[in-house]
Amino acid sequence: MFLSIIIPVYNVKEYLPHCVSSIIKECANIDYEAILVDDGSTDGSDILCDKLAKEAKQFQVLHKTNGGLSDARNYGVLHAQGEYVFYIDSDDYLADGGMKIMVEAALQSKSDVICGNFYYQYSDHKTLFNPESHEIITYNGGEEALSVLIDGKQYQNFAWGKLIRKELAQKYLFPKGKLFEDTYWFHLILHSANHVTVINKPIIHYLQRSGSISFEYKLKSLDILDGYAKRLIFFREAYPTLVNKQKKLMAENCIDQAWMICHYLNKSDRPIAIKKLRKVINNYKLQENSLLGSKQQRNLKLIMKNIILYKWLVIIEKIRKKIINK
Repeated sequence: MFLSIIIPVYNVKEYLPHCVSSIIKECANIDYEAILVDDGSTDGSDILCDKLAKEAKQFQVLHKTNGGLSDARNYGVLHAQGEYVFYIDSDDYLADGGMKIMVEAALQSKSDVICGNFYYQYSDHKTLFNPESHEIITYNGGEEALSVLIDGKQYQNFAWGKLIRKELAQKYLFPKGKLFEDTYWFHLILHSANHVTVINKPIIHYLQRSGSISFEYKLKSLDILDGYAKRLIFFREAYPTLVNKQKKLMAENCIDQAWMICHYLNKSDRPIAIKKLRKVINNYKLQENSLLGSKQQRNLKLIMKNIILYKWLVIIEKIRKKIINK
């Protein structure tokens, strides 16, 4: 069997049929299995999984008590039989023609990881992650592939939308109980991969919906900084030439998090979040980096000293930019 598709399911009864039908359509000529992992659904998604699996012979259902997204993916991948593993979230769906191109790229390149393009799918429109056209590109695993990951233009941390050789997927499981769990995980996959092939064809429609795990901002959204910190520590030992690039990425993310904390986090959690943010900036010496621009240095300094001043400075800059662009 060539492919195992892992679909974690939790209270997505409204979206699951579209996800499943897109897999059936796009994988019609692929030797695959699809594993629906019901993570203790309470809205009838568990019953729907059983129904859908009876209608398509390639589908099977695993029922388990609720353990979260990472736990569901881990449970599914340990049952995988395919040569490659492909994760897809149950509220997303496959794009037309993408899987065929991705499988062809895997067969030709023999790469351990194949990454595709994707759409950010909104209710009334969609945008392409990487709008720049390019031929199929193959990078060496390890430092080269990791450098491309930090740049974030060809592929990102997202677990879904990639073919990953089963042995790697089963070796590196997701941390349980974390948001942005893939930031703790994907650098390890790329570290061990022989090659990473990138195709420009969109593979997935990534649904942007209120109520999804990635949409709501909360204190646990800062888990992403812990994931980036673990990657930085790993780079210090294995890839010292990538340390400053990773620190720059972390600094940029801290600046983004500061804005989110000021505008979207409930007031009771803000002091805890600000304390954590400052601890990350200080502990990992994010201000000590020649790759940072003067504006980034200024923002980090303001976040450390007076985050309210940082907030109003950004607001003024946004207003000024709107006036100039009129």
